[in-house]
Amino acid sequence: RNVFDAQQVIHTSRWREEIQVRDSRRRAEQAAAEEIERELFSEREFFGMDGFDLNTTTSFTNFMSTDPPADP
Repeated sequence: RNVFDAQQVIHTSRWREEIQVRDSRRRAEQAAAEEIERELFSEREFFGMDGFDLNTTTSFTNFMSTDPPADP
């Protein structure tokens, strides 16, 4: 009976450690994802300022276009 109890305590504490490791890893990933989102948002703000829009900038859209350039 005591051996069984001891094994259960060991198993329970090991399980609790695994859960804590998993939770801390998940929190770290969540924090990293939020940081990336903040950086992307600030880049969008940066490129959106002064009316600079990559979608409407002619040279950029021509450059990124898959069509061959029109002959003059």
